[in-house]
Amino acid sequence: MPEGPSLVILRQQAEKFSGRTVREVGGNSRAGIERKKHYQVHTRTECPRCGRKLEYHAELGKKQRRAFACGHCQKRYG
Repeated sequence: MPEGPSLVILRQQAEKFSGRTVREVGGNSRAGIERKKHYQVHTRTECPRCGRKLEYHAELGKKQRRAFACGHCQKRYG
């Protein structure tokens, strides 16, 4: 598959960093890292608080996103 111009430019710019280690990340990526610190039950099978089996909701809310929740510890809105 042929590469688009943006991939060619990205590859050329990334070549100068070849063999180096990333020690710090800047920009908007920190927002995602901070948010993930609070994911206590995402993709787990048992509740960390009470040990009961978690419920999986495939299409929850207005955005139809997946959600993991404890039916005993968490109150469901909506």
